[in-house]
Amino acid sequence: MTKIIVDVPLDLERRIRSKVQAGDYESLSHFVRISIENQLTVEESDGSVWPNIGNNQPKSSGTNFVRIQSGLTHEAEEQRTKQIYQRGSRHLLSYLTIPTGAQIEIINEPKTEILTGNLLWGQFYKFLPGKVALRVLSSMSNEELPILPKFKEKACDVAQAFGAILSSKDKEFGRKSGKKLATSFPKPTPKSRRRYKNQYIVYVRSSDGRLDGLLPNLKFLNVINESGVYKVGITPAGLDFARLPNPLIDDEGKLNPLSIDEIKFLTKHIIRTLPNEASHMKIMLHLIDEGVSSRNELNSKMADYYYKYQNPDNLWSSAHINTMRAGLLSRMVELGFIDKSRVGLQVNYRLTKSGKQVLQKEFRGVD
Repeated sequence: MTKIIVDVPLDLERRIRSKVQAGDYESLSHFVRISIENQLTVEESDGSVWPNIGNNQPKSSGTNFVRIQSGLTHEAEEQRTKQIYQRGSRHLLSYLTIPTGAQIEIINEPKTEILTGNLLWGQFYKFLPGKVALRVLSSMSNEELPILPKFKEKACDVAQAFGAILSSKDKEFGRKSGKKLATSFPKPTPKSRRRYKNQYIVYVRSSDGRLDGLLPNLKFLNVINESGVYKVGITPAGLDFARLPNPLIDDEGKLNPLSIDEIKFLTKHIIRTLPNEASHMKIMLHLIDEGVSSRNELNSKMADYYYKYQNPDNLWSSAHINTMRAGLLSRMVELGFIDKSRVGLQVNYRLTKSGKQVLQKEFRGVD
C-alpha cells in the first residue's frame, strides 16, 4: 500500500473528523479512501456517487426530523447482507408486485422547504432503482404507514436481490459500462447498501432535518413523525408511478429500463412539479441539440447555467459541476432522450429522435 502525504486545510480536517466521530466513517484513512474511489468513479464513467453538498438554501427550523440509524453494527450489517442470498430471493421479489385490491395508505408530498435543493443531484444516477423502492413501499403500506428504518432495510434487500438478477442479464447480453441495467443497485456490502438507502430512498439530515434522496426530491415519498416514531409514506404521484408496468420488473421480455408510459409520466411530472429540474433538463437537451457534444464542452456551458444556483461566496468546484452534468446526462440516457458514442477516451452525446421530440413539444414552455 502506497503512503501519500497531502496538506489538508484546517477547516476541512475538522469537518472530516466530525464525520468520523459521528460514526459515518471508520477512520480518516477510510474517509480519504472512499473519497478517492468516488472521484475515480465520477471521472471514469457517467455514474455519480458524489456526496451531497447542499444547494445553498436557507436552513429550515422547527422540524421534528432527526437522523435515523439502522441500529446495526458494521459486522452485523455485513452478515445481514450475506444472508440475503442464502435465504433466496423469491420472497423478496414478491414485494415488487403491488397487492391487487389492497388499501394502500398514501401521504401528502413533502413541502419544498424541507427538501435539499433546487435540482436533482448528480448522485441520483437513474430512476429505476427508485422505482423498485416505491414498489416495496406500496407493498408495505397496506392500511398503515411502515416504520422508516424497517422500510429502508426491506427496500434495500429487495433492490439487492433484483440487482443481482439485472447483473446476470448484463453478463448474458454483454452490456458494457454505462449501459448496464444493474448500475446503482446495491451490492452485498455495507458501503453499497448504505449508499442506496441514503441516495435512492431517503436520508433525514441531522444538521437541519431536511429530506435528501431521489424519492423525496421527486416528491414520490415523504416522512412523518407519529408520537416519536418516524414513518414513511408514498405520495399520490409516487403511487401512480409505482403502478405503471416496467419492462424489467414485470417481465415483459425487454431490456429497456423504463417503459414509454413511465418515461412520459416522469417527464410530465418533472415539468409540472419540479420547474427547476425541468429547466435543468431543457438546457442540457438544447446544448446537445446545438452541437455541444463532449463532456468538457458541456461542463463549460453548464457552469454558466449553474451559477444562479450557487452562493457567490462559495462557488462550485469543477468536480462539483462535472458531477451534476454527469448525473443529469445519465438520467436522460435512461429516459432515452440522449445517446452517446465513444472514440478512444472521447465520449460524445447526441439527441435521439425522442429527445428531439420532447425538447420541441414537452419542454417548449419551460423557462
